Amino acid sequence: MYTNKPSFIYGFHGLDKDIAFEILNGRTDFKQSNHDYDWLTHGTYFWENNYERAKQYAVEDSKRANSKIKKPFVLGGYQLKARQDVTSAR
Repeated sequence: MYTNKPSFIYGFHGLDKDIAFEILNGRTDFKQSNHDYDWLTHGTYFWENNYERAKQYAVEDSKRANSKIKKPFVLGGYQLKARQDVTSAR
């Protein structure tokens, strides 16, 4: 078992396709979530090494009445600089 995880991981973020292209073209940045109901804390959430889960999130969110996701999309391959691992007991 590893005592340290590799420093490079793939992160996948589910979002709207138009916003994804705005990010890719440098016209906007990832927005941080700042709601009281955020899962862990305020920030931008990425699914570690899990494209399918990010896609599932985007599709499910797009079905909500007030969703900003109209065309579900996934951005991936993002090198995360800081993250919180909630799966480890250490």
